[in-house]
Amino acid sequence: MWPLDIISSTDEATKTILEMARKYIALRDAKMSEKERQSALARAKPVKGDEVLQFDPILGNFVSCNNGFIQQINWVKQTVDRYVIRESSKRPLNVLLAAAPGSGKSFFVKELARVSDADIKFLEYHVASFRDINDLFSVLQRIQSLNLQKKIPFILFDEVDAKVGGRFLFSNLLAPLWDGQFHIGQETHALGKAVIFFAASSLLPSPSVNNVLKGKHQSMTYQEYYELWLKLVQSKIGGSGIEKARDFIDRMDYVLCIPPTDAHLTDGSPEKEYWLLSCLLIKKHFEHVKRVEKSAAWALIRALAATGSRRKAESIVFRSFLPNDISFQFSYLPEDVQKAFETDQEIIGLHNTFFEIHFGE
Repeated sequence: MWPLDIISSTDEATKTILEMARKYIALRDAKMSEKERQSALARAKPVKGDEVLQFDPILGNFVSCNNGFIQQINWVKQTVDRYVIRESSKRPLNVLLAAAPGSGKSFFVKELARVSDADIKFLEYHVASFRDINDLFSVLQRIQSLNLQKKIPFILFDEVDAKVGGRFLFSNLLAPLWDGQFHIGQETHALGKAVIFFAASSLLPSPSVNNVLKGKHQSMTYQEYYELWLKLVQSKIGGSGIEKARDFIDRMDYVLCIPPTDAHLTDGSPEKEYWLLSCLLIKKHFEHVKRVEKSAAWALIRALAATGSRRKAESIVFRSFLPNDISFQFSYLPEDVQKAFETDQEIIGLHNTFFEIHFGE
């Protein structure tokens, strides 16, 4: 079953409780016992009027319909969970994020930290803003301090391939990442337990859509696109030629590839992933929303498909005015966005039709 189902709630053919459950609820929680699963199925009821958009988050509120990507997420989560429950560890767990700008790197790490049962402290650093090497040492000392407080640091180093004081930091990261130690002057310090995530566009250049689709039909499913994209990304890992970059990547315990979205995937109709992402962005900023006007979601889908990034679509949601209403309507979008679609017949045709969104409920 897809984690996301867009379904009609007016189908009268649904007769039994189990049939209603299959049609109106998606249950994929691996931790759920069979008794709990059957109880949840028995409570499933069709909703009349609106269509129902039901999906199960795969990691907190981080969601996807892509089976290959979901598998990677699960592998990372299992690795992190096992590391976190260890009583002690001589070095950090290191994860490299192969992700296009605006693909949700920070949100992924935050959700991974949020769903953990451990006492996690999330910190994000942009290496491009470091003034000198001392800023890196300050972060390492912060990790050491959090360990003394019995907290487990989840650290995201964004733009780790940026130069600091005219040089790259890779050589300074090798010992902390693999030996769990760092040196200040003549003194050696133990780093302690930490899960450290890195993002670096030059180390993992995301292939262009044209390269992914080269020799292929220009319309394909998101799953097909992901598989092609993943192969190209993996073939480029460490190919930047930057000094010590190869040694740095060798110290990664896992490389997680977070794929972009693209207009070529829709084939004239929205892929499930697009509906999913549009609702994710709405729920991220307006948690109380239960219903979404289709035209509003479609406007966000257009932004997602046009850029391959979540940022433009998220900016639209962020700038939206939403009164105390459980419905997210097209009229709540920023005026410039409404103006851009005022003569768009596809958008106009979706006005006044809604779907309910259920986040694993």
